[in-house]
Amino acid sequence: MRNDGLMAPLALPGSPVPPGALLMLAVAACIAAGLSAAAAGWLSGRRDSWIPIDRPNERSLHQRLIPRIGGLAIALGVAAGHLVTGGSWAILAWAGALCAISFVDDHHNLPVRIRLPLQLLAAAGVLYTIHPQAHPLLIALLWISIAWSTNLFNFMDGANGLATSSAMIGFAALSLQALMHADVRLGSLAALIAAACAGFLPLNWTPARAFLGDAGSITLGFLIAVLGIQGWQQADWSLAFPVLVFAPFGADATLTLLRRMRRGEAFWRAHRSHYYQRLVLMGWSHSRVSLAYAGLALFCALVGLASETGGLTGELIGLAGVAVLLGLLAWRVDAHWRTRGAATRS
Repeated sequence: MRNDGLMAPLALPGSPVPPGALLMLAVAACIAAGLSAAAAGWLSGRRDSWIPIDRPNERSLHQRLIPRIGGLAIALGVAAGHLVTGGSWAILAWAGALCAISFVDDHHNLPVRIRLPLQLLAAAGVLYTIHPQAHPLLIALLWISIAWSTNLFNFMDGANGLATSSAMIGFAALSLQALMHADVRLGSLAALIAAACAGFLPLNWTPARAFLGDAGSITLGFLIAVLGIQGWQQADWSLAFPVLVFAPFGADATLTLLRRMRRGEAFWRAHRSHYYQRLVLMGWSHSRVSLAYAGLALFCALVGLASETGGLTGELIGLAGVAVLLGLLAWRVDAHWRTRGAATRS
């Protein structure tokens, strides 16, 4: 395992992953993808009262009623795969609780004063599970990071296939890096999440038959931060690695939030000013936007994997390079929006 890099704790080298474990993981991943796809297909065709429906609003980029069942389908796939690979259910228990709360939110639009404390409680609980002896200041920073990631991913779930494809690529990168350091449990869990996202993706792609819903996007955002922290705590990667892997989503959500706050806008309300939303409003198709973000996600994942081999220097170069690239892309979108997007502003 790693013993250098950005805030990476010391650890002893790991042993290679046994071929039997990789075979079992491959079987479990197929089960996760297959069950996720089957569940999504079955649920998307039903119109029972317990299935939440996404109705177009001021934030939406779609015009039809779409079932919000992706979170359930992915959760079923991950749980079934985890039964095969085995290991602790502690993280999945907290994620499952958050998924259930968010499923209720998909139905009833829970107010922020209810859902945010529950999200913070889940973040605190999982931190106590995976990092109970950390310094209080570090715990506070990690707690805020989990809460931000949880909501960040939800903010970015607004175009067909966008969040699902980016999650698939990002968790696959986490899995690969963990397995390279012989962390079979973490690598398996990340691989199962990636596989379940892959199973759901065809129904989420344009023309979408199903959406992730808050039960999907909130839970995936939560797991991104939790697995990122656990991998750092177990010395599989530095804190720079998950930041790099999910940089396109993080940059879009963070820059949009800062821009709205600077303008004095009600940043907590639904809107259509994220960069991916602007691209759609300027004429890009959902597929084109999602493919562009998936390409960026893949590039950033490769940069992250490469930077982990270069120690602190490699990580800093990777972070700087990705920051410059995403900054230039954001500047280009802003420039086109000022000249071509004025007529579409909400």
